[in-house]
Amino acid sequence: MNTFLKRGFRPLISTIIVVGLLVFTLIPPSAQAMPVFINEFHYDNVGSDVGEGVELVGAAGIDLQGWQLWFYNGSNGQAYKSLTLSGVLSDQHQGYGTLAFSVAGLQNGSPDGIALADANQQLQQFISYEGAFMALSGIAAGVLSEDVGVAEGGGTAVGMSLQLRGQTIEQLQWQAGINSFGTVNEGQQFSSLNTQEAVAVSTAPSWMLVAGGAFGLLLTWPRRVNR
Repeated sequence: MNTFLKRGFRPLISTIIVVGLLVFTLIPPSAQAMPVFINEFHYDNVGSDVGEGVELVGAAGIDLQGWQLWFYNGSNGQAYKSLTLSGVLSDQHQGYGTLAFSVAGLQNGSPDGIALADANQQLQQFISYEGAFMALSGIAAGVLSEDVGVAEGGGTAVGMSLQLRGQTIEQLQWQAGINSFGTVNEGQQFSSLNTQEAVAVSTAPSWMLVAGGAFGLLLTWPRRVNR
């Protein structure tokens, strides 16, 4: 029994731990559900830009004190401003609620982006409009943005925005529509708690962790004992 513990059981446990680490580091970010996410924003319209802002949605009761929005210039990957948030999400619809924040001076794309961080300064979401790019500074440094796939421009009417709509959270898609900041978007339903598909954060795999895990796996793999 002692020989088995020394030569078989302990290496097996080490191998299981390392394999678990490898699997965790390879899980795509889309498998990480988020309690709060960006639900609507407006950045450009005909004439001088008015009503620029970002709306968040999440489970009722969540306190946004200390959460932050970061704003990125996609041409150089640099953050150009940030906003510290506050407020508690109320129950507006099916246990979810929204809070909208005015943000003057949102850049007009080609591309630009918005990142959301929680009160522990953990990145929760990084979206962009008019293209995808990698952030090089701030809370989203090293992360590839998720392009929402729709855009505004110099011909967009005042009072419009880009917003998530869908009959379940899994079906939420970005669309242009009439500004509904502070309320649930038209046609929006929250019949599932699974936010995986609609609001994924895109990140590159952590190859350093993967390589380290593979090296550890080689070191702990049970070896044949020569007699």
